[in-house]
Amino acid sequence: AKPDKPRGTLSHLAMALAIEVARDDDIQQASDFLESDGGSDLFACTETLRSLQRRAADRQARIELLEDRAQVVVHELANRRLEAQECEKSFFELQGVNIRSVQFRRMHGLRNPVEERLVNPAQKALQEKTSKILQSVETNLLQEVTRDGRREIDKHGFKVFDAGDLMVTKSEDAARVEGSRRESLLVTYAADNSELPRHLTYCIAEATTVRQLHLDACAYWGLPEVEYVLKSTNNSKLHENMLVHDCLRRNEDGHFVLVHKTPKNPIILQQEWLDIQPKFGRKKVKRPAEEEQKLGSSTAVGNNSSLAEQMVMLPGLFQFMTQRDRDARRHLPPLKLRSLCVYLMLLVLTAWCLFRLRPPLYSYWCNEGIAQVMTGEIHSAPFESIRSVEGIWTWLEETVAAELFVEDSVLRRHNYLLGYVQVLTQQVTETESSTCVQASAVQGTGNFTCVGLSFDESNADKTRQQEIEAYWSGKVGQDGRSFSEPWVFSTGRTAGAHPQTDAFREFDASGYSADYHLQYTPLSKVHDAFLNDMKFLQQVDWLSPHTRALHVSFVVFNANHQTWVWNRFTFEMTAFGVIYPLSHIEDFRPRLNEYGMEYGLLGADLARLVLVILVCFQVFLDVWRLQTATGAGWKHFLTLQAITDLLIFVLFLVAFIRRMAFYTSESSVSHAMAAFNELSFHDVGQISASYNFNAILDGVVVALCCFRFAYFMRVSRAVFVVWSAVERAASVASSLVPLVLLSLLGFVVVGMAVDSRDSPYTRTIGLITTRVVMLLAGDDRTVAALHPDRPAELLYSVVLSASFRLFILNTWIAVMMQEYHRVRIAAGFDPKQYRWKEYDWVRWGVAWPFSSLYLRFRPKAEPSKRFTDEDSVASW
Repeated sequence: AKPDKPRGTLSHLAMALAIEVARDDDIQQASDFLESDGGSDLFACTETLRSLQRRAADRQARIELLEDRAQVVVHELANRRLEAQECEKSFFELQGVNIRSVQFRRMHGLRNPVEERLVNPAQKALQEKTSKILQSVETNLLQEVTRDGRREIDKHGFKVFDAGDLMVTKSEDAARVEGSRRESLLVTYAADNSELPRHLTYCIAEATTVRQLHLDACAYWGLPEVEYVLKSTNNSKLHENMLVHDCLRRNEDGHFVLVHKTPKNPIILQQEWLDIQPKFGRKKVKRPAEEEQKLGSSTAVGNNSSLAEQMVMLPGLFQFMTQRDRDARRHLPPLKLRSLCVYLMLLVLTAWCLFRLRPPLYSYWCNEGIAQVMTGEIHSAPFESIRSVEGIWTWLEETVAAELFVEDSVLRRHNYLLGYVQVLTQQVTETESSTCVQASAVQGTGNFTCVGLSFDESNADKTRQQEIEAYWSGKVGQDGRSFSEPWVFSTGRTAGAHPQTDAFREFDASGYSADYHLQYTPLSKVHDAFLNDMKFLQQVDWLSPHTRALHVSFVVFNANHQTWVWNRFTFEMTAFGVIYPLSHIEDFRPRLNEYGMEYGLLGADLARLVLVILVCFQVFLDVWRLQTATGAGWKHFLTLQAITDLLIFVLFLVAFIRRMAFYTSESSVSHAMAAFNELSFHDVGQISASYNFNAILDGVVVALCCFRFAYFMRVSRAVFVVWSAVERAASVASSLVPLVLLSLLGFVVVGMAVDSRDSPYTRTIGLITTRVVMLLAGDDRTVAALHPDRPAELLYSVVLSASFRLFILNTWIAVMMQEYHRVRIAAGFDPKQYRWKEYDWVRWGVAWPFSSLYLRFRPKAEPSKRFTDEDSVASW
């Protein structure tokens, strides 16, 4: 049955509501339905209404989907614009490179880029890099342009993207930093005469400063920025030059308060007015007596001042009492494990090479054995006690003859003597009367002669000695004598750096020399010939007042230690008749690859060469890091760390080149045969000095590596505190260096005036400086040399010790203690808060891909808690 009129009216109203959410085609369908007979059927109207609602819901869902896709397309368009900007930037850079390339070809007359690449290596490398970039860009463009590389397009004309294409991947560290970074904060302002605070939600960027936030907040509420200030919730004022991120701790709420500044008191107190009045002159204001008494008592006791004001009165107390834990961590990123390992390996290898060149106890026993035989009391008086010419002849005839020319002597039983022994004398000519006026005036009163003070080329006696020639001319080359002519002055070869330096001056190897073969058979003939020659030379006054030095030199080989020993015993004779004996014994090896250590030393040197290259790379990294941070990377070369690295490189390079010469030098057999085949003395002083100089270079490299290893050990909190304390104390005490040097210079001059005539160790500026340093160090032998009968010397020593030990040393100790406590508090008073956990050790000690893989399997490994205040020690 047909519904009545009211029901038809309801169906019309329902259809009208459905039309409100329908499209044009749905409206047309609804109007056709109403005009038909079905419009009077309530059931049919209901079904039609439901179908229209379903279509409207589907349409709404499609609209939302299209809106989401439109948003994705907008993001993609923004990314494409960034890529277009980068491509445009790369295009202009390549265009500039091409322009410079064309200019380069025009300048050098080249016809095409191929010739330019052959001439310019930098252009060749740049061209290869550009080709790779262009190839990659063309490949990507080809994939986008071709039909296979296009993305699918839906029926509405939008590209279909996968979820993975729209995702942005970031590293764990970047995600952690971005997750901990705040994007907005709350600023609260309480207006005057109002109890309800006002709030402002402020979006912040990474580079937003406190000043910018302050200005924006004041502009938002219409307040003058000069009368308001930003504070944190703990009532701490924020510095306007700081970043907003640096003002918040990790777990602190992002909440700032904009408050009115505390108005200053414009009223001047009576006490303040009296303090600013003139104290002298006509306008002087006189205080009442009770006011003076009150002011004096309050100033002396400090009852009217606060604790902070009382601490300010004492220098450094306020800064010391108000310091805090600054969580110094900026020194940690440059301290890599690889650098620590490089310096440690270089230290170990250099120390090993040094011990191979200088085996423990070997050099000591070789030198001590020869010294006790040649300078002891076995045959004659001790060598160091000889102070007369007769004592020198006795030592030559008894000690030298008994040990060098006797088959069963102590020296020959344990050593092999080869080559020749040289007895060299150096004489000066008589000084002309014009240069010695006063001596010529009294020369006729006795046997006084005026002779030169030192032996050199200008005043050396080069005359032909007739008496010695008459005795020696028929004995040259006989009974173990060499073919040298002792009556003729010979220009000798150098005898090494150390042997040249004697007690008072330097000597070369020239003079009159008599050489004797140490392997002549029978040896008894050489013994007799040496004794006869020494007696004759003593008779002809070979050691006269004109003689300035006598040198006895020879070489031995110790088979037990496989070591060669070069020996030189010198008697220096001054113009005052003083004889000063000096012995120099030095072990060496002519060639390194004959004693079972060639492969070890060669491998260690090559390994050290690689490590030294890594040290140079460390210098490059430090310069690059400083250049990135401050833009002045060259300043790193002024630091002690860079100077140490450069010294390591230079010293090792010098030692490596010199050691390569020892690898390729003549063999020990050739060296021995050269000593046999030569007809006179063969000097090896240069070889021994060079060998020992290499050991000294290795020792210096070891010391420098220890310094650098200790520098990288600052990754430990304890080492960092000690290192920083010493560094800061040295920086503070550096202002005392001019005062110390001037004081030291004064004591050196006074010490030379007091002791220069009484002690052999105070005759020159260098020796008195060394003696002053030894006195300050408390050397027992130096202190024992002080004579009680010389009160000026004792007074000088007491004043020296009191000045340096009581004042300068105690000042250094006080500065060191002050800086140590400051660093200990500022770098972490409680060490438990800075103990590294598993995460820290993995990040520092494991390489990047392996550390990330390890932490992926160990998600529970978390970094140790740190404060967010990243102050450096340099700002303390």
